[in-house]
Amino acid sequence: MYKVFINDTPLILASEDEEVNLDSTHKTIGFKGKKKLEKLIYAIRDSKKHPAVIVRHYDLDDLFHALKRITKSVPAAGGVVWKEYAQVLFIFRKGKWDLPKGKLDKGEHPRVASVREVQEECGLEQVELTEFAGSTYHIYKQGGELCLKKTYWYHMKSISAEELVPQLEEDITAVEWVSVGDIPEKLTNAYSAIKELAGQVILHHKFE
Repeated sequence: MYKVFINDTPLILASEDEEVNLDSTHKTIGFKGKKKLEKLIYAIRDSKKHPAVIVRHYDLDDLFHALKRITKSVPAAGGVVWKEYAQVLFIFRKGKWDLPKGKLDKGEHPRVASVREVQEECGLEQVELTEFAGSTYHIYKQGGELCLKKTYWYHMKSISAEELVPQLEEDITAVEWVSVGDIPEKLTNAYSAIKELAGQVILHHKFE
């Protein structure tokens, strides 16, 4: 299964017999070719409020390949940065709470990019990458074409007392260590992809 966010609406690609649990209102349709899929993406993108959509096909790989054929691939990476496993580093960008992330430079490995983005966006130099946390997908339009951004997320830790410095040129106006108990409040003003990530790898993550 692939969960791809378009604005804040999830588009879920699933095989025909795969179980999908959604709390939100949604509809399920069968895959009818990449042109129909592209039309659906634009319908979701252009709607102020569109229900979640599950697209099913007997061959999930073929379905995801169709999505990649109608979009431009944009790889990115980001960090879930922990401080003593009690606080997580959040940024405030363009009116939303977010996690530090950004596009990969040409030839750059996601692991390297994730650390670089944390350092650049937060001014936090002393971070240690620990383990892969998962991936998120979202679609947006840029320069007249649909872009599929896959963000590779990595857990990191820091015991640094460095002053946090937001990267203003990237529209980041605040950087904060947020206690795990306060994260749900921050998520009320966050993109759905970040809420999804937080639910999977922050709020329920257990460390050895």
